[in-house]
Amino acid sequence: MVSRNGRPAQSKSSGGLYKLAMALKADKASPGKRHRPSSYRYTPCHGMSIGCDRDPLTGYMSRIGLATALESKQRKSRQPCAFLLTGINRLAMVNEAYGIDVADELIVATARRLKGALRKSDILGRYAGNKFGIILHDCDEERMRETAGRLLATIGDRAVEVEAGVIPVAISLGGAVVGRKPNAAREAMLQAEEALSHARTRYIGGFQIYRPSELRETERRRNIKLSDEIRSEEHTSELQSH
Repeated sequence: MVSRNGRPAQSKSSGGLYKLAMALKADKASPGKRHRPSSYRYTPCHGMSIGCDRDPLTGYMSRIGLATALESKQRKSRQPCAFLLTGINRLAMVNEAYGIDVADELIVATARRLKGALRKSDILGRYAGNKFGIILHDCDEERMRETAGRLLATIGDRAVEVEAGVIPVAISLGGAVVGRKPNAAREAMLQAEEALSHARTRYIGGFQIYRPSELRETERRRNIKLSDEIRSEEHTSELQSH
């Protein structure tokens, strides 16, 4: 399992990271608590076949499902929406200390907590290994900020109890409001990725709303256009081969 960890920039965060490392190192001495049955392991979904719109580990939407749902909502709804990206911090340390099965258990527990803190109209999905995407219906920047604060409090309020013991969890968040122009949904997902990266760089357990940069936006649009062209060529090639 590959995880992108935040880089704490404050001494307080660094101290918390050291304490977590020491706790994980101590718990690692108990091999009987390290792993769940192998049947619990996460099996990634290959390709874009039917069923890949659901994440097999959590049961929530996959990244493909999130992208489809966000594009649909952006096209059909007259109300504003936003995309929030949540990353579990230090998951690689848990994976290294306890094994992939316990890390998976932590991912599932975190997903359930996030879901419990959202409105019924909001959509939760697993975006990547340690990341969750959230589609916020009828949401502007102010409401997105309120939601992020609620999620940070919900996850950080108490540690997660798993088979290996009690493990503290921290998350960081990045978000973007979805525009009305074509490709706005995909742009918002990329913008949320960038905002999450900035939040993790600044400090552990933070939230960052995407702020545009003309240079970054030009590069982003170029990449999206190139991606569309590649998809179109692949589709044409598939049709010609049949």
